[in-house]
Amino acid sequence: MIPDSEKGDSAIGDGVLDGPRPSVRRAGEEWHRAAKVAGSTVAMFIDGSIPGADMYGGVNVLAPGAVLPVHWHPVGELQFILSGTGVTVDRNGAASPIGPHTVIFAPAGRNGAHGFTNTGLVPLSILFVYPSPGGAAPDFNLLADDVSSSALDSGPIGSPSLESD
Repeated sequence: MIPDSEKGDSAIGDGVLDGPRPSVRRAGEEWHRAAKVAGSTVAMFIDGSIPGADMYGGVNVLAPGAVLPVHWHPVGELQFILSGTGVTVDRNGAASPIGPHTVIFAPAGRNGAHGFTNTGLVPLSILFVYPSPGGAAPDFNLLADDVSSSALDSGPIGSPSLESD
């Protein structure tokens, strides 16, 4: 028998599971949240609506030519390119080409600032996941709010207008 102190929230005690169970979402069962920029749609697959969620994640789809400006979060973010082509830009404006199966890790804070531009002819689909107790959305901080806009204007990302929430 497992001592109570070692069971945890989902341990098997007397044969009955305690706590949340795995959540399975099939294609088309995701839900959408408001996009941060024009030309973007975001389909969520985990957030605070999922019992036991300790992550926040979804798929951000950027239309051809769309730009997600350089921004940062107070937690690290893992991104995986599902389809499409483009560039990712760091806080200094250094661009790196991206395409299917490219993995990007943006560390927490301003040093991990990152942005994306879809340079292709088809949508750029970016899977993203953050650690997040309770599945809450992390803060989204535009680097432009931290530095002069003239420094950003010289980089390939630029400063598109944000959609209102």
